[in-house]
Amino acid sequence: MKSKEAGYSEDPKTMLEMDLKAEQETIKNYRERIRQAESSGEFALSEALRDIIRQEQDHEIDLKDALGLR
Repeated sequence: MKSKEAGYSEDPKTMLEMDLKAEQETIKNYRERIRQAESSGEFALSEALRDIIRQEQDHEIDLKDALGLR
């Protein structure tokens, strides 16, 4: 899978919004990988991915806070 190019903006709010959207897409993708790992019986991998998704969700919360969305 090829990663998307990171967006860029001179406007700080727009940049934060772009980062939030990317973070949400990343979380969605990790959720799918967790489902795939579990359906394949790869439970250790699933747990490792859960640790990563927790960090990504913390990033999402930080971005929402920065944008005043929480």
